[in-house]
Amino acid sequence: MRQIRVTGSSLPLQIKTQYFLTDLHGTDSGNFTVVPGRHRRPFPESGFEEGPYLADAVQLCVNAGDAAIFSHALWHGFVANKSADTHKTLIYCYVQ
Repeated sequence: MRQIRVTGSSLPLQIKTQYFLTDLHGTDSGNFTVVPGRHRRPFPESGFEEGPYLADAVQLCVNAGDAAIFSHALWHGFVANKSADTHKTLIYCYVQ
C-alpha cells in the first residue's frame, strides 16, 4: 500500500475508522499519530532518519467515543505508551 502513488484526483483505495474506547488526554501515552500533508509524498524506502518521532507528527488527544476517519495514504501510527494507563481502540477498514 505504501508504494501506491496518490495524486489529487486519486480515489481512496482504503478508508479506516479508528474508534477510541478510552480517554487519551496526554501525549506519549500510546497516542494515534498522524502526519498532515505527507499523504502527498512518497514513503521513504530507506526508513526514517529523523528519529522515532517525525517533527511534523501530531499526537491526537481524544475522548472515549471519538473517531478518526482517514485514508490509507495518510501517514499514521502510534507513539510508545509511557503512561501507566491502558488505552483501547477499534479499527474498521473498508477496501474496494
